[in-house]
Amino acid sequence: MRSEKEIREKYAAITMRLIKMSKTITTMESATSGLIASLLTDIEGSSAIFKGAFVTYCNEAKIRNGVSKDIIIKYGVYSKETAAEMACACRQFYKTDIGIGVTGTFGNIDLENTDSVPGEVFFALATNEMTHMYSYNLNNFNSRYESKLEVAGIIADKLFELSKPVNNFLVWFQLNKEYESYTLYYGDKELVSSATQATDVNTLIATNNKLQYNLKTKMSKEADR
Repeated sequence: MRSEKEIREKYAAITMRLIKMSKTITTMESATSGLIASLLTDIEGSSAIFKGAFVTYCNEAKIRNGVSKDIIIKYGVYSKETAAEMACACRQFYKTDIGIGVTGTFGNIDLENTDSVPGEVFFALATNEMTHMYSYNLNNFNSRYESKLEVAGIIADKLFELSKPVNNFLVWFQLNKEYESYTLYYGDKELVSSATQATDVNTLIATNNKLQYNLKTKMSKEADR
């Protein structure tokens, strides 16, 4: 397990990156009891990207704050699906770019929920484009705080990757009968001009406002080469 200092430094880097990108974030936490929110706001200027958060320890608190009761009944409160609902609910409430949902069992079995398994944690990161869902099994049970910190470190890794700046460039791509030109990089991954990738590019364009382009003029020039 990484040290608390390393985890705090990573959250500081994430917050500074979000400030630079003008991206907002919020959380709905159960198992981690607000630790993620605390780590995100431990540096000066964090109020620019953090509006508020939820700590929803019981099912009722989750439901009152936007989590679907039907999802909890169908999948259990300790599930990736409920974590995804939590991430989306807090993001919608605060109108942020990113929402984080965390649920799980650290120590004793939760007698009120039959799906409680000590050491199983589920979390999700919701953005405008999609919701990423994860599960994780804890490696240590030395203390509840150490368990929370371990989970916070795993979430930091995923969040750091998700918050990488997206670079947009131009390449040409034949989308349909008309020539339209796109050059798309998502993070460090290039989506190149191949007809077999049309579906992927269409999806990316439709779901990410920053990658929507109308480049018919550019396309015709490329087609003439």
